[in-house]
Parts: sequence; structure tokens; C-alpha cells
Amino acid sequence: MDSASSIYKIIQQYDNFVLPLHVSPDGDSVASTLAMREALLSLGKRVRVTCDDKLGIEADIDFILSPDSIIQKETPLPLDIPSVYIFMDGSELYRFTQTSIDLNHPHIQRVINIDHHPKGDIADFIDKSGKGAWVNQDGLTANTQVLLNLFKSWDITITDRIAKLLMYGIYSDTEGLQNSDLQTQTFTDLATLTELGADWHEFVVNVTWNVSLDTMMLLKEYLSRLNLDEEYGFAWVVLPYWILAQYDESNIDFDYIKHRCLRVIKGIRFAADIKEKEDGRITVSLRARTPDIDLGELAKKISAKGGGHPGAAGAIIEGMTLVEAEDHIVDASREYLSRKGFVKNPQPKYLV
Repeated sequence: MDSASSIYKIIQQYDNFVLPLHVSPDGDSVASTLAMREALLSLGKRVRVTCDDKLGIEADIDFILSPDSIIQKETPLPLDIPSVYIFMDGSELYRFTQTSIDLNHPHIQRVINIDHHPKGDIADFIDKSGKGAWVNQDGLTANTQVLLNLFKSWDITITDRIAKLLMYGIYSDTEGLQNSDLQTQTFTDLATLTELGADWHEFVVNVTWNVSLDTMMLLKEYLSRLNLDEEYGFAWVVLPYWILAQYDESNIDFDYIKHRCLRVIKGIRFAADIKEKEDGRITVSLRARTPDIDLGELAKKISAKGGGHPGAAGAIIEGMTLVEAEDHIVDASREYLSRKGFVKNPQPKYLV
């Protein structure tokens, strides 16, 4: 039995489902989770969507549906009702909870992992325990593309709302088709979703051309703290928590700042957004300008809790001060770029 059939068999056998967003949820995580919720509800299932973190602007998709009435902020993940847990857009368990969780808990009836990243510890657990099923279409641009394939194989009716959610995942993870890891399948899936009722320009108007004043005010802080390594070609910004605490993060479009303002600097290969969280953890978001590097590889060098795609990756650092973390990230970036042969004088074809 293939993985798609195995997952659908579990869905048919059980009634209660928990869909956790990963921490620091992005648009693909939000869209995947809400699209799966719509599909499960159409099958008569009971569904709870949870998030063990603050929701950002990526969840502000009222032009599709209102996520505020759907997504529950729960720490730790709920274990009160026996349920099937479906983890999407992430392959490592630490990505979904800021506390520990035992997947062998008796109220976790089955575990499902649906992802487009390299296989991680959730799938390893499923393989060893036999307590679920997983599918990993590593290489697809967005996780919602995996769902599109699954829904078609399960004969799920893809409504106008589901089509819009699936398109939003692609829009978000490709940053409006500006990432370097676009594939023919990306455009094929967008054409399919357009035929099913989604409208790309609707996302342009409601996402890209819809920046809050708070975002623009915080951008001033970013630009005043901008660092540039001209020798290796990367930029970084460090924001302490006391600055972020002055803003309502749910109203800040960090993607706009990272994608439209930081990584577009002429002469750099990538930009790093380094933020201190309230609990002392350091989050690192890496975004590439040129397609000749693998930021997923760099993120793993930065932290054991790091990974992602060549053009977009992230990491979580624990046990360091913000100053120590900055030094570590800069040193790791220089070592990685030096090892790849990227030094001051040569000009790769993409670095202009």
C-alpha cells in the first residue's frame, strides 16, 4: 500500500484529529493546516487546529476565511481527547511544540506526517513504531502541493476555498514566485488551482500590496541595525526582544521585511534575520538572493534545530546570549561561504 493510501485509510478509521501548526507558522503551514481541516470536515471528522506559538501576519487571510475563530493557542499540544495527530510542513517534532511531547502517549491514536522537506524524526518514529503513516515529497516548492496531490488521489472535492488555501501556500513559500527553487510542477499546480477557482491576483492585492504601518515602522529598526559583509556577500540584522516587544507581532509582515527589503541588497548572496524571543531563544531566518548556495545546509551548521530549502531556511538557537548567537551565525556563514569558494574578488554569474 502506498503512503497516500495508508494515510487515507487512517483518516477513514478515526473520528478525531489534531492539526498542529509548526512554531513561527508561515503561510504554507497555515494554508496546509486549514486546507486539511476543510477536507476532514467534508468527511464528517472532528478537527482541532492548534498552535504552540504566536500567530503572525501569515494567518491574516480573512479574504479566504477567518483563522482566528479556528486556530487555538495551546501549550503544550492538547492530549485530552484521543485523536490522530497530523503534522504538516515540518519533519522534526521540535518544529511543532516548545515543550516535549511523547508520541507514544495513549491519546495519540495515530501519527501522520505530510511534508516537502527531507525526512525527519517524525517519520522515523512512524517507521519504528508502526503507529501511523507519512508522505514526503521532498523537492516540491510548497507543502500545499503535496496536499493537492493527496486530495486528488483521495477524490476529495477541492472547493473554491480549498483551492485558494492551496494557492496561498504556494504564494507564501515561493514569496510570490520569486524564489530560486521554482519548478515546472509549481506552475502546473498553479494552473490547476486557477481552474478550480483560485485567483493569483487576489493574493497580490491582499498579501503583497497590503503592508501595515507597524511593519514600515519596524523596518526602520531593521535598516538602522543592518550589517553587511562585503567580503563574502551577506547581510544580517539582529533584533533584541525589547524592540519586538514594542510591536504587535501579529500585525508585522516579517516576510515583507525579509523578502522585499533585506535580501534584495545588491551584491549579497543571502540575508539573515536574527531575532530574540521572549523566552530567550534565538530564531534565525535565512533568505537567498542568488541560487548558488544551499541555506538549508548552512542552517544545519548554525544549529541542530536548523534546516530548510536551498533558497529559504531557518534555525533555532538555545543556550546562547544574543551577542554570542550573532557571532556564531556570522562565523558559521563565513566558514560555509569560504568552504564553497565564495571570496571577495571572483564574481559568480548571479552576483551582480
